[in-house]
Amino acid sequence: MFGPVGYSYVYLKTKNKKKAIIGGLISATLVGTIKETIDATQPNNRFDFEDLAATALGGITISVTFNLFNKKKHVEIN
Repeated sequence: MFGPVGYSYVYLKTKNKKKAIIGGLISATLVGTIKETIDATQPNNRFDFEDLAATALGGITISVTFNLFNKKKHVEIN
């Protein structure tokens, strides 16, 4: 959920797709790390690196998907 938010925010500010993909990855990973850290404070729970990896992979996946569908449209004015 936060990968698309990070992607969109960075893309709106920079108009740079590579930076936007990195922004999506960082935001998803940051939120995933916070979630796993909170989980680790709960009884019978731990910081799960596999969950964090899945969250990061999801951030990459959605960012690349956004990138594929965010093609610039060339408009010709005659």
